[in-house]
Amino acid sequence: MLLTTILVVVGFCVGGAENWKMENCPVTSKPVTEKPITEEPITEEPVTEEPAKCCEWPISAIGVNSLNLTLNDFECDEPIRIDCARASLNDGAQKVGIAGFKDRSDTSKYTILAAMEFRVQKTVICSPPNNKWYPEGTPEDKFSGFTCAFLLNNGTWQYAIYLK
Repeated sequence: MLLTTILVVVGFCVGGAENWKMENCPVTSKPVTEKPITEEPITEEPVTEEPAKCCEWPISAIGVNSLNLTLNDFECDEPIRIDCARASLNDGAQKVGIAGFKDRSDTSKYTILAAMEFRVQKTVICSPPNNKWYPEGTPEDKFSGFTCAFLLNNGTWQYAIYLK
């Protein structure tokens, strides 16, 4: 609309209409400079993920005798004491142990963290940067889940695990 109006007025001033004369058109001289439209590059701030400050609950929903806190009491990263015990002397087991799993999706691979004849305890500590747990005193060992295990008389370890 503005461009059309300017063209019409300019047209009248330069003789486009019969009654218009150049001296009737005020002339002002201003240099017209076009500023090229440049798009400034969009720079996105690098997204840095803040390291995790908590660990996922690591204890099997079945197979553990007792803990110092429950899943409902668990807030974020507090140490968890796992307590495992044999049911009786004639239960078909030689020892009771605590099994640690490095990968929650592959519970066929485990490490026995501690084993005793009748009862064993172990405290595990949260390592938030990698959302893993380690047995107290050995921060280089990282696990994602734990349960009680029993060394059977035939020399194999047996355990029940259900990690959510």
